[in-house]
Amino acid sequence: MTHDKSNPVDDIITAVPGEWRFDKKVAQSFDSHVRKSVPFYDEIQQLVVEMSEFFVGDNGCVFDIGASTGETLYHLADKHRRKKNVRLIGIERSIRMVEEAGLKLKDIPNVRLLHQDVQEYARFDHADLIVALYTIQFLNLEDRFELLAKIFRDLHVGGAFVFVEKVHAESAQAEDMWNELHWDFKQRSGLSDEMILAKSRSLRGVLSPMTVMENIRMLEWAGFKRTDVFFKWLNWVGIVAIKTEPVGPPVGEDDSLPELSK
Repeated sequence: MTHDKSNPVDDIITAVPGEWRFDKKVAQSFDSHVRKSVPFYDEIQQLVVEMSEFFVGDNGCVFDIGASTGETLYHLADKHRRKKNVRLIGIERSIRMVEEAGLKLKDIPNVRLLHQDVQEYARFDHADLIVALYTIQFLNLEDRFELLAKIFRDLHVGGAFVFVEKVHAESAQAEDMWNELHWDFKQRSGLSDEMILAKSRSLRGVLSPMTVMENIRMLEWAGFKRTDVFFKWLNWVGIVAIKTEPVGPPVGEDDSLPELSK
């Protein structure tokens, strides 16, 4: 019997095929690695923080799902530092990521970090803005639907859900082009072919992208009637969904899920 061995996906990080995990080594190098793998990472952070001004005022509450090392929370805290009683809550299931985020955010009083799986998180109480950057794509479809139903239920009317995902293209030809051009991006960022391939193998069965239209339909099912794409680059997309009505599907009723196949 053979065992899969760990292969380098960066200068420091290694991973086993089908077993990408946010362990201590990944957590410590995450900020550096993500900039080599994810296009326009810093620009996305800036866009999300600037968008937050439209939804967060005094006594506002922001949730960051999959807070990782606290990068988004750090910038959100700085953006809203002059407002009164703004609360920032990060939810992260990797204890190593929580530890890294704790170091980054240790001097910011209005940030709370929760070591918890978001699927086990009961309510996003008093939420004005909920963000999930590169997080929802790691959930299976059933869990995504249940999470979006909770998000819509708990957001204040006028509040927003902002998320960024890797997506599948609507056609096989575009999928091939986007994947190859993304590979070129990673090479320009300093990753070798072997590292790129090892990362791809480590995400087998872990990362489950959907198309842009499937994401939009999922949001509409949850109750969001106002959605828009604020970022699109090859196979990466950023979507904002605004809650305009205090209604939505009951959480957990799988028989009402929409058909996502093309």
